[in-house]
Amino acid sequence: DESFSLVSLRRTPLLAAAEAGHVEATRRLLDAKADVNYQDASGFHALYLAAGASGGQEALKLLLEHGADLQLVNRSGYTALHNACGCGQTDNIRLLLEAKGDLNVKSCSGAAPVHVAAISNRPESLEVLMRFKANLDMPAVGGNTAVHEGVMQNNPDIIQKLFELQADINIESGPDNQLATPLKMALERKKKKAAKLLKDLGASEQVPGGNNLMQVLDKSKTSTGEFRLRRRPLR
Repeated sequence: DESFSLVSLRRTPLLAAAEAGHVEATRRLLDAKADVNYQDASGFHALYLAAGASGGQEALKLLLEHGADLQLVNRSGYTALHNACGCGQTDNIRLLLEAKGDLNVKSCSGAAPVHVAAISNRPESLEVLMRFKANLDMPAVGGNTAVHEGVMQNNPDIIQKLFELQADINIESGPDNQLATPLKMALERKKKKAAKLLKDLGASEQVPGGNNLMQVLDKSKTSTGEFRLRRRPLR
């Protein structure tokens, strides 16, 4: 029963309005002093839910004007920007980034917005992130970059988009994945579509001279082995 689910999650009217992208209801509830940063049992909050809504820009603007916290996370450590990227809501992504949302924030499982976009098959999200100077080679799970995540999904469209955006298709993963290049990972895991595209793009199975991930680690100052990304919806 839907009403029971809303009660069990401790959903408020503001969260329901934000998730629906309902601007007038959101405005009235905020004017009535609804808590803009209230979180339900799963840690969802109004800004997070509005970020995933189609046409949610006006609701997002209202929430931000009333002090919504851009860095507030749900129980899995995902921010509103993560959710917008996973849902492919490019206008919402742009708005959140213009409001100074953190491009490189990582969830509890180590996923930055670029990884969420790759895993969720959202090339349009990657394009917007890149316009705001996202680091497409940032390591996440065991050192996996967005290209590695495209391989894990056996998704040539994501790999192609990342290549077009000048992500490194030869970067090695971290030690958790045996310092594998994307092509080596694709071959070892029998991701045939990913392997074919990477070969067509001129990718290397081995990188001469050692693990070039270290350069990215130095730049991002991020540990690669701390978290493991659970491949499931952000909710």
